[in-house]
Amino acid sequence: MALPLAGKENLVFLRVGDTSTHREWIGDPATRPYDVWLDAYTDLGATAWADDPAYVTDGRGTTKFARAQALVPELTRYEAVWFPDDDISVDPAGVERLFATFHSHGLWLAQPSLADGSYVSHEITRWNGSFEVRYTNFVEAMCPLFSREALVRCAPSFTECVSAYGIDLAWGRILGDPRDRLGMIDGAPVVHTRPVGKGAWKRPEGFDPAADRARVGAKYGLPDSFVFRAYGGILREPGRDGRREIPAGLRYLAKMAAGVSPSVRFQRRYWSRTLKSVWRGR
Repeated sequence: MALPLAGKENLVFLRVGDTSTHREWIGDPATRPYDVWLDAYTDLGATAWADDPAYVTDGRGTTKFARAQALVPELTRYEAVWFPDDDISVDPAGVERLFATFHSHGLWLAQPSLADGSYVSHEITRWNGSFEVRYTNFVEAMCPLFSREALVRCAPSFTECVSAYGIDLAWGRILGDPRDRLGMIDGAPVVHTRPVGKGAWKRPEGFDPAADRARVGAKYGLPDSFVFRAYGGILREPGRDGRREIPAGLRYLAKMAAGVSPSVRFQRRYWSRTLKSVWRGR
């Protein structure tokens, strides 16, 4: 199946392995508002997915972001490209909402927030029911959604390390640290179904993730301890004053408390990190 499938503006580019969840959300090419590119990375190769309604290629022997960097000329034929890992659970309607919300708010780089039941590395990525979008200085490498312009600017970072460890900390810096163009899309959450590091990618012998992180940090001037910042957000429903967009501060925290995921409502770690990110983002 050739690219583009129907001249659509959005693409999902997925590195696909033997246990991929993509058939939950791949949808129907005749009706979905996005194209799908499956790039196989395990021993079965592209033949395992040849009958799926997608453009399928063989990407064995490469890693997610190194492969994406090599394909930038093709990927940037689209207005926006989503790069989920192959253990993300969502339905076609959720993918549609993700792209629609991204475009409607003029975002450059974003990700779906992680719903209850997800394996989570960073508290700032957890879903919050009060918001449609939360502005942050961070988007995780697990499932980033790039505008064409952001992809062009960030792609040189994709081969800075063997893994993706650390490159997502640099993307906000590369894009100029905007306060209202990066963030979490709570209006289209997903579930991350596997523990971090449990995918099919195998670390090469002697691989040191800390060295990857240090190399990226040195190149892009990142602090040794990354500072997560929450700058504000767009409420799902207007407040009593009719406003939907609110800055980081006490009202923002009150809305966070009202919409917090049940699993972390009374969790000290979550609230400690949330308070710090809001304080630093004011």
